[in-house]
Amino acid sequence: RVKRPAYEVMDARDFDNDVAPNGLGGLFYSEVLSYWRLSQQKTLPKWIGFCGWRKYWEWMSRVPEINEPIVCRRHDVGTTIREHYAKFANPKDLELATEIIDEKHKDFSPAWHQALDSYTLHPFNMFVIQSKDFRRMMKLVWAVLDEFVERAGDIDKRIDDDPEGYHTERLGRKYAYRIGGQLAERIISAWIDWQLPNAKQVSVKVTDLAIWK
Repeated sequence: RVKRPAYEVMDARDFDNDVAPNGLGGLFYSEVLSYWRLSQQKTLPKWIGFCGWRKYWEWMSRVPEINEPIVCRRHDVGTTIREHYAKFANPKDLELATEIIDEKHKDFSPAWHQALDSYTLHPFNMFVIQSKDFRRMMKLVWAVLDEFVERAGDIDKRIDDDPEGYHTERLGRKYAYRIGGQLAERIISAWIDWQLPNAKQVSVKVTDLAIWK
């Protein structure tokens, strides 16, 4: 919630019942389920943007006129995105997503592999882009996630069968369910570089404490 929003605020609770079309809940899809739900609305404003829990654009106190795409400033993770993914999520999931992209989204595949070999990404699933681009991006993201669910099978069993790969002892089982958000963050970052290479990069402030009023 924003006390005095500079723009119209669309709250996910206004349209999101937290259940994905394939039956999996929002816990699996993270904030991406809300993004997808929004992309399905018949009418949208020209620009769509997001902040995240404990994550805010650096200009939240003095919001500028939005006239160009805005994305998170690139973040160097110190290793390839492929290797970085394996530190916090199961690399088998990334391999499966890559297999899907290579087979079904050949136009996006080169940009995807370039992104995985890079040391940087646009983090947090945050961006401000035109709604027409937002719809295109979410169509790709959701197509990959839907096919992932189809091929991965029972997610609980997948996690149970590979607790080491999902880092459940170190990060907890609940964290392991963030498969959708983890994959989407990389897909969105690669899509931005592919389709919006000249987007303005803006820093994000991350806080350790969110005060809800």
